[in-house]
Amino acid sequence: MRGVGITLAVGFTAMALAVGLSLLRSPATLTRTNGVADDTQTAVAATSESAVYCQPNEELPAHTSAIRISLVASIGPRTRLYVLSAGHVLTSGEQGAGWTGSALAVPVRQLARAVPAATVCVAFRLRDGMLFLLGEDTPPDRAAREGRFALPGRMRVEFVSPGTRTWASMIPAIVRSIGLSHDGDGGLIVLVVLTLLALLVGLTTRLLLTDLP
Repeated sequence: MRGVGITLAVGFTAMALAVGLSLLRSPATLTRTNGVADDTQTAVAATSESAVYCQPNEELPAHTSAIRISLVASIGPRTRLYVLSAGHVLTSGEQGAGWTGSALAVPVRQLARAVPAATVCVAFRLRDGMLFLLGEDTPPDRAAREGRFALPGRMRVEFVSPGTRTWASMIPAIVRSIGLSHDGDGGLIVLVVLTLLALLVGLTTRLLLTDLP
């Protein structure tokens, strides 16, 4: 019995530490987009082969830690993203194969300064299936490119940077927002949920200690 109690205590302590460390982390924030609206996207390119798509005339914000490109694939291939300026690679990153969804986020090395007139490129080797590049229809002078050829539109690019606030610091704002959406009872709702959770943990622990020989 004592051994079970010690195990439970260690387990709950580890859970508390994990939650605490998670609350001390800062969520990534969207720094800027290139103006292509998310709800008006259309396919500006489709391929079943390897390709390199580049979007010129982008501004890379300082301290960008990841760049999201609107790519769609049933099972995404290994993808490399790099940012060029004056023909030189300023920063780059890779995302392994197997990703899904309609937006691929690739972590990149952060730069201390912003870079105007940069070119964002994604390169991949596709063996099976189809891959679609999403964006919006634009004139050729603003469009993405595949080699020397302009695509029908501009691909959507999002720049992400590390947040300045931790999850813990945002708890009061989250509680207030819950209150606004529930006629001011958000704080009470959160308190009730936490109380029920504590009761559930306590009852589970008691049952385990009581039923075991």
